[in-house]
Amino acid sequence: MPLPAPFLEALASRARSAAVFADVRVEDGALVCDARASAEPAFYSVREDGGRVWVLLQTPARYLSQSIEADLMFTGDKIADLVHEEMMDLGYAAAHADAPELPIEHFRSPERLYTFRAGVPLTREELVGNTGRAVALAACVLLGFQAAFAELGDMTADGD
Repeated sequence: MPLPAPFLEALASRARSAAVFADVRVEDGALVCDARASAEPAFYSVREDGGRVWVLLQTPARYLSQSIEADLMFTGDKIADLVHEEMMDLGYAAAHADAPELPIEHFRSPERLYTFRAGVPLTREELVGNTGRAVALAACVLLGFQAAFAELGDMTADGD
């Protein structure tokens, strides 16, 4: 089921105002944000799958996924910790009282995209009835993903 249009449009506005993505668009019931300076094509998205709302970073480039993994192995950092720290800096505790760390999955999708994703703790009722809170929470996760992943691997074209 696609995400509600008012939710997506408000989230797109937040993503554009953050000025960290190359392009932000709503398509096929999801929000898609192209990575700004990635050495290989990559995009962030917010979409529904299996009755849950997910924030994802996806790339068709195996090399890019491996460069992120290599950075994490080298530093010993856990991606869930890095994303959580960025989310807290973005006001996650205000958007979600418990502010739990979100588990992050990493896999290759059936579409052959290397995927990192985290479920956003939102219900369908919140998406429709409390769009302000839902947008604030989804924006924290989306922008937390962007801030954490932008520092890893070759998510910047110059490799910094």
